[in-house]
Amino acid sequence: MMKNKVKNLSVFAGITFLGAVAVLLCGLAFSKLFNITSFSRSGLAGVLVTWASMLSGFCIIPYLILRKAYSVPISDLGIKKPRRYEPAIAMLIMAAVLIWLMMNRPMFSAALFVSVLLQNLGIAFAEEFFSKGVLFYLGKRITDQKVFVVILCAAVFAFVFHSSDSFYVNLSYRFPMGIILGLIYARNETLWLPVTLHLANNLITTSVLN
Repeated sequence: MMKNKVKNLSVFAGITFLGAVAVLLCGLAFSKLFNITSFSRSGLAGVLVTWASMLSGFCIIPYLILRKAYSVPISDLGIKKPRRYEPAIAMLIMAAVLIWLMMNRPMFSAALFVSVLLQNLGIAFAEEFFSKGVLFYLGKRITDQKVFVVILCAAVFAFVFHSSDSFYVNLSYRFPMGIILGLIYARNETLWLPVTLHLANNLITTSVLN
């Protein structure tokens, strides 16, 4: 039993490090790829680089590792049919964010909003899939205490994913955010609402839309 916990803890630590490194390397690789093509001049290049690097490093590679090590189905990582109320709540949240942005951003641009929405959707989904789906799954194999798993995943989200930011900002802002989203995920174990709330937060706080 203890041997399995040690193994799972090692996989947790290893996949956390691998995910962070993979995103950086995939980002560099896709940026280089687009730079040698005329596509780099397209307005969608940045969006596609974000999606490609985040999905590769935080979703595809970790999932393949978990499937190889544990034969885990994708549904156990939060990708499952939403509960009946989740799509409605998600739409209400996004409608509220759009209204707030239109009322509080004097230079609001629909085209810019769509571009930022697409880019941040990739970020929100990839980070939530990794920190909630992947790490939460491994955390539950380490301990049955869901609250501890939530705190552990929130700490990775705040202090590993965003290690380039100040410790105070991560402690006072991202760590509590990770705990809140983790508690929501722990209740239903679907990614619908955590991704929506993560996306809403990013859209409200991004400086591009200021």
